[in-house]
Amino acid sequence: MTSKELILKNIKENNIVKEVPLPSYENFGIKFDNKFETFAQMIESVGGKALVIERNDLDKTIQELYPDEKQIASNVDFCSLGNFNSNAQDDAHNLKDIDLAIVKGNFAVAENGAIWMKDVGNIHRALYFIAHNIVIVIDEKEILNKMQIVPFSQIKGFFDDDLNHALEVFKKDCQKSQRYEELKNVCQKAQHTNDGAMFFVSNFQAYKLYDNNSNDEGMITGYYEPLLYGSLKKTQRYKYPVYKIPKDLVLSNVNSLQGYKNIGKKVGKKIVPYDTRASIEKNPNNKNLEAIAYVDDKIDLFFLQVQGSGKIQLDTGEILNVGYAGQNGREYKSIGRYFIDNEIISKEEISIQAIKEELLKNPSKIDDILNINESYVFFKVADQGATGALNTILTPKRNIAVDRTYIPLGMPVFLNTQNPISKEPINKLTVAADVGGAIKGEIRADFFWGFGPEALNYAGRMKEKGKLYVLKPKY
Repeated sequence: MTSKELILKNIKENNIVKEVPLPSYENFGIKFDNKFETFAQMIESVGGKALVIERNDLDKTIQELYPDEKQIASNVDFCSLGNFNSNAQDDAHNLKDIDLAIVKGNFAVAENGAIWMKDVGNIHRALYFIAHNIVIVIDEKEILNKMQIVPFSQIKGFFDDDLNHALEVFKKDCQKSQRYEELKNVCQKAQHTNDGAMFFVSNFQAYKLYDNNSNDEGMITGYYEPLLYGSLKKTQRYKYPVYKIPKDLVLSNVNSLQGYKNIGKKVGKKIVPYDTRASIEKNPNNKNLEAIAYVDDKIDLFFLQVQGSGKIQLDTGEILNVGYAGQNGREYKSIGRYFIDNEIISKEEISIQAIKEELLKNPSKIDDILNINESYVFFKVADQGATGALNTILTPKRNIAVDRTYIPLGMPVFLNTQNPISKEPINKLTVAADVGGAIKGEIRADFFWGFGPEALNYAGRMKEKGKLYVLKPKY
């Protein structure tokens, strides 16, 4: 036996791996008994203070805490203490004498005391840093247990993806983000590179999203750009109107519109919530409603509203692109839930295709079922195809719709899910570029499949579990 053989023999004989039981995943993840108490402790550790305050007591409590502050800026609609309009200032330097800023937070993380804000109602990000004191108002139920930093090497399929293609989509979308100041540095860098893997790894940190119960899986659905058939004129065949924004629709923050997305109409001297779907459908001669075109299928029109944009092939052969222009302020309600709750379609089999099939079986019930969803979407003629909330053309299989309370539009988001038909893995770096009435929650996304029958086939059937990783700029 040679010396080499002898060494290898000794290694084999002595390198005995003991059988060690694997750790239990039964209670995996951080879950605090009291998320608020943990969050409060983290805030206090850095010199802050966290309080639970009833909405009606907000003004009184702030006055007690800050009795001497004279110049107050606020973007919280149910706080009346603001006496300085920071948004009216062209120059952020004019904010230097603000004693107190009262601002909205979107969600918080108990694990580290972090608070996410999306600048709604505030055009000067400097306000957060320049004010002598700051009060951040956040709904207590929007405190999450954790957000986990994850190395890119531990994200399933990250380096197997076409990251160069993802980079090109990011270059397009990041420039339109309302969080552009946060993305400005990396967005500018992106324009001068073609190496996707190097760009994302060097400039971003990945965070795995968890829900309030510390689950890391949520629901991933799909959407597509529908094709409808129509005419610019109402005929016997083409009789269902695709409406523009109503002339009488108004935006207001009056108390009567709380819970209606501040959308309503004026009736006499009062502002009231805008009409429901049923009311709009029952009044086709409403002088405040103007049709872009008329289509031949009421059900397809309903799903056009759910999708938010689409194409209409006119009887002249012309293709008309239509995009989301507004909504009636009513809450979106899924008609799929009706079919599941009434045991007409099982939860496992629910899809656009299955819903349409059941509706056509009972034509007398179509209106009643569609009207369960009081939300009604209005459209505008678009110069281009499917456009998301970022006002950029959506890229098939690279853009997703999200709840922007948790994921800012323009942010790269890595998605782990699967194809609804083949069940093959979908591991893709996408960009959050759209929103949707049914897209609510931390781990919730709508995957854009594109245009045409094939896209419908996948999107209509997609209802898969998935994980989301938000990529936030390092600098």
